[in-house]
Amino acid sequence: MNMNKIIKFLLAATMVLSFNACSALKETLASQTEVPTLENQANRSAVAIALVRENHIMQKKLPISSDAKWPLLVNVDINNSIEKKLNPYIMKEPFFATDHYTKGFQRGYLGSGLLMQSFGDYSNIVAAALSSSISPLTYKAYYKISIFYGKDSSKWPDVFNFEGTFKNFLEFSKTDLALIDSPTGDVYNSLEDAFISLMPINLQKDLTFALEELNYASDDVASLEAQKGEIKTKLQDQKTPKQDLIQLNEELDQVEADLEKAKQKAEQKQEIYTQLLDTAKDALESDINLDDPNYVALAKNVNLAANSIVEGANEAYTAFSLALTNIISNNLLLNLPRELESLALATDYVPGHLRNVYAQRIKRLGKNALYLFPNIFVGIYYANQQKSVVSYYVELTDIIIEADKLKQEKIKEKKEK
Repeated sequence: MNMNKIIKFLLAATMVLSFNACSALKETLASQTEVPTLENQANRSAVAIALVRENHIMQKKLPISSDAKWPLLVNVDINNSIEKKLNPYIMKEPFFATDHYTKGFQRGYLGSGLLMQSFGDYSNIVAAALSSSISPLTYKAYYKISIFYGKDSSKWPDVFNFEGTFKNFLEFSKTDLALIDSPTGDVYNSLEDAFISLMPINLQKDLTFALEELNYASDDVASLEAQKGEIKTKLQDQKTPKQDLIQLNEELDQVEADLEKAKQKAEQKQEIYTQLLDTAKDALESDINLDDPNYVALAKNVNLAANSIVEGANEAYTAFSLALTNIISNNLLLNLPRELESLALATDYVPGHLRNVYAQRIKRLGKNALYLFPNIFVGIYYANQQKSVVSYYVELTDIIIEADKLKQEKIKEKKEK
């Protein structure tokens, strides 16, 4: 075995070991070693959208108190036991129900991505290790859905079906949430309200107003991003009449100009909100009332929930970026006709009782392809916005938690003396 082959073998083996060791790396490696299809990127983006929507639920829709249970639930590590419970539900989904029958044929028909090609004879080692269709982020998205919507899967939203409108991007198609727990004491309607209640009293009113202004400005940006996405979708659609293209391009120019102004306004509102939070941070660092145990317990719950949102926003951003990179680097939009052809030819590999499900999979890809780029760009905006706002929740509640920790240590030291 020459040196070049040894290096490739060791690199492949290292990737396999890393794949098994770290779920975050597993997602990235899978994106680079899977069959390079637009369908895989659409599914990856759909999971990212689900993460952003789950963040929205945690940030704005779930009541929270010092004894609410859901902040702990959303921070549970996804272990093998949870995966096994979720597998039957995920495998009912058309892609996951049929992918293992068609993946081998598609790899042979469409080829592999650049990273897989670099392994040469050892590409099969990596392919075997990455044979699981269900990514860590997919498990995480479905786990949170099972928390927010309850155990009855018939009430769960359809994660992988892109909607034709971006006006309600942050909302799942199903909005009836399950009763997760019954918090007592001071219950706040949302994480936002709870966080503001922890801030110095003299700043709470200003923070509430500044946050409302920021939310309005952010919604304006998102609305224009949606309009931009819808126009670009029409421009990419070969069914759009040629006589409409000139008008659509003019509309796009206007929307992009309006979008630039809206972004500037949102940045100004963000700066005002940030300045108030900096003032609150200074006040907390100099004087925190730790005598109320409910105050500290609420801060810990807000911190847990906020950390989950920031993590979800980072994961969503990563998934969107991976999808966008793969689409561009592998020319997947241009290759879509050949991809659809590969799916049609792979029909013979799908068992008869799954043919109807397989037909749904192919039909959905045709629809999702139209809305993929707009969904990615709108999703990236929301993921960034969630992280920028909620990161402050983590930072400021960390101050409260650390101060309480120091207080408890001093009390313990006095008792020991």
